[in-house]
Formats: sequence, C-alpha cells, structure tokens
Amino acid sequence: MRYCIITQQSGERTQEKTIGYARTASSEQDVSAQVEALKEAGCTEIFTDMGVSGNTLDRPGLQKAKAGPKRGDTLMVVRTDRLARAAPAYYRFLRDLLRDGIEFKSIFNHDEAQADMLRVNYGPALPPDATYREILTYKAARFLLWLGNHESRLR
Repeated sequence: MRYCIITQQSGERTQEKTIGYARTASSEQDVSAQVEALKEAGCTEIFTDMGVSGNTLDRPGLQKAKAGPKRGDTLMVVRTDRLARAAPAYYRFLRDLLRDGIEFKSIFNHDEAQADMLRVNYGPALPPDATYREILTYKAARFLLWLGNHESRLR
C-alpha cells in the first residue's frame, strides 16, 4: 500500500488507495493472471467482470471500481483494453476520472495510459496520434510560453 502525507488544516494523515480492475471477454477465460498482476502492482482492492464485452461501460465490476476511488487515489488495469474497447467510451471514462481527481494507470501500457490522460486534459490542441513524449513536450512548451508572458509578475 502506498502512503501519502497531505498537508491539511487538521493536520491529519491520509492514505492513497490503488484500486484494480480486471475483465475477461468470455466466461471461459480466467481472470486470475490479471488479478495476480494487480496485487503485485500494489492494488488493495480488485474488482472483476468475467464474460463481459469491453464495448460497454455498463458493467457491475467496473461501476464498483469507479465508485471506490476518491480524489488522489488510483484506478489500475493490466492493459488499457481491459477498461474499454471503444475509443469514445474509453475517453469518456478517463474524462470522468480526471474530473474526480483520480489517477489512471496501466501496468503494461503505462506510457499510453499517461498520454491518454493528458490527451483528455488538453483535448483538441493535441493530434490524436501524439505520443506520451510529444504530449509532455507540448505541455512543457505551453508552460514556458506562459512563464514568458508572466515573467515580469514573477520577479
């Protein structure tokens, strides 16, 4: 379990949770390998859906996984395709996570998942095929531009 000390008015310690989600497309498939990988990655709670298509977000396990994390927590999957197969549903789900202050991680597609979160955050300003490195470069360039425009106020 990961711990984080956050400065609050009350001075309380809070801990971040990492919640896992695993899915199989058919009931004959075994979800145990995904569950084991999520446990090794530090997930404290794991929700599963077995025999459910990734084309819909209306899945009992996914709804529980989405309701579990709070601001500052992390939702983790083994691969991004375990979350959703259709791009519009996937980006809508990521937008909701971002709005709620929940981080999204993928064990095997880490850079891709991080790029997707940034893409949701910066939207149409980025080309749809931008890589994680290109998005970070864009983000850094925007910050430097902002810094240059506000330099006199920062002195």
